Amino acid sequence: MAGKYGLQEYKDFIGLIEQHEDTNIWCSEIVDFVTEWRCFIRYGEILDVRQYKGAWDSKLDLRVIKSAVKDFIDAPAAYGLDFGIDRDGNMKL
Repeated sequence: MAGKYGLQEYKDFIGLIEQHEDTNIWCSEIVDFVTEWRCFIRYGEILDVRQYKGAWDSKLDLRVIKSAVKDFIDAPAAYGLDFGIDRDGNMKL
């Protein structure tokens, strides 16, 4: 991936899209996360949550994660969700 902020040029898409298929790409604003966690979900069950960046004493709100898993109606059998706490203390997906 290019740079600190992910996709910045056309060449950054190489390997992410199929040449002869439509590819949906979702983008968000740049968020400066203080702490981040990765959640591993299989068949609607949260198997594990691992912190991979940031302040060890940040508080993770499991209610937010459980709600996101429940609300993901068309979820694949297994997937990951990343959550983070931004500089203002907000938890974001």
